Amino acid sequence: MEEAVTSSERILYWHTTVEKQFYDPLMETSSFLPAKSKLEAVARLYAAAQAPAPPKPLGPGSKEKKSVLTKTAKRLSLDVDESAPKDVLARQILEALDQAWDHSFSSTGQTITLRGLNAILAATEAELQRRAVREMRGVGPTLPDWFAPARDKLEAVRRISSITGGRPQDLGPGSKERKSVLTDLVDNLGLPLDSRLTKTKLAGAIATALDMPWNDSCWSSGQTVTLDGLNAVLAGAEQRVLHGHGHSSGVKQIRLLQEAQLLVTALAASCPPHWDGRTCIQEMLKSEYGQAKQTEWVGFYFEFVGLPALINAYGGGPVRIGATKFDYARNFVWDLKTHGQERLTSPEGLSGRTPLNDRESILQCVDERGLIGFLILSGASSFSGCAEFDAWHRRMRGASESKSPHPRRLKVSLHPVTLQAYVFQGTDEIEQALADGVLKIFNQGRQQSGKPRKPKLDLALHKAQEAGKVLAQHDFAA
Repeated sequence: MEEAVTSSERILYWHTTVEKQFYDPLMETSSFLPAKSKLEAVARLYAAAQAPAPPKPLGPGSKEKKSVLTKTAKRLSLDVDESAPKDVLARQILEALDQAWDHSFSSTGQTITLRGLNAILAATEAELQRRAVREMRGVGPTLPDWFAPARDKLEAVRRISSITGGRPQDLGPGSKERKSVLTDLVDNLGLPLDSRLTKTKLAGAIATALDMPWNDSCWSSGQTVTLDGLNAVLAGAEQRVLHGHGHSSGVKQIRLLQEAQLLVTALAASCPPHWDGRTCIQEMLKSEYGQAKQTEWVGFYFEFVGLPALINAYGGGPVRIGATKFDYARNFVWDLKTHGQERLTSPEGLSGRTPLNDRESILQCVDERGLIGFLILSGASSFSGCAEFDAWHRRMRGASESKSPHPRRLKVSLHPVTLQAYVFQGTDEIEQALADGVLKIFNQGRQQSGKPRKPKLDLALHKAQEAGKVLAQHDFAA
């Protein structure tokens, strides 16, 4: 039996309010017509969900089937728990569409009333109409010409969280942006905004406060900020921090700190929690990686997984300075290095030295580009079973069997402990680091042809940390 007419009138009034909130005032829209029965409501919901109506749209006792809700949620890609009880799922759907739940929308036995079904139907039709309007528009907000938009939401949140030196952030469950990305930005920029605003309203308020445009393409249902919206926030933040203060050394330092944090975060996400030598080498062989058969497989594996991760996330790529090829350049030049240390358990336990590039190329890079950075992954290396691993490695690369009673010890595995960005700015810093023992010159062995190799620099990790050369760091789980 139908409910009182007043309920339909209430839904009609409620939906008119929804229209004003969701619809483009320049677009012609039609008012919502409430379903007059649960049978009609269910049929319209199935149609909106683009699902064929089942032979019996209502179950025993004229009760709606749960599938009408699950299909609606899937059609709109809502972040809800489809295994929840029917009345709970109905409430989640409405709330995901930014509408309030009323106690009159359900009754005993998890039954959704006609009023409840009409509320879901009104919100669903409004959302589909709003999406159609946005698609017809097909344009996001116009952002400054200098701004390089993030290509996906992960890049956007990482750049936003790093722009002010804040904690690195990733996407949350369901690949959705976390509100904390926005609240951190408000706090770090000192914006006079109320962080208790809903996520989409807070994002819009931030963009407006930072003189960036904001329109319907910037947000969607379920308190989701779209990539357009995140780019509007990012552009405003970068304009405030990087482009509002000329080209001072302070701006360069902010850019450097941001880039160090971005690269460390992306590299850390690309690294498996445990590196087994055979597994890593086989992975490189399958990908036809040119350095897969090298005995120092750990360093090459870091480049193998790390460089694609950086390029995919932020563009950039290898760069040649003089006769030396450095692994990666975006705004600054970086080289990837690894440090294996037995029984390493924490960054505080780092010791020893890590070879870098040759002294001449490092000085040339600093002279031409102003600085050089090293992204160094340090981990606990294991040599357990190294004799068997050496024999396997020789067979793999086609080398003869070792005749020595003490064959070369090869690292069998590595457990990443920490990933750090070390930076040296200017030749004066290089010279000071040499004087302090942070850097040291050492001579390499001769080439196979007998010609001498250029002297290299190596880095004393513990001293470098104490000297404040680490700009960004990610510690892996124990």
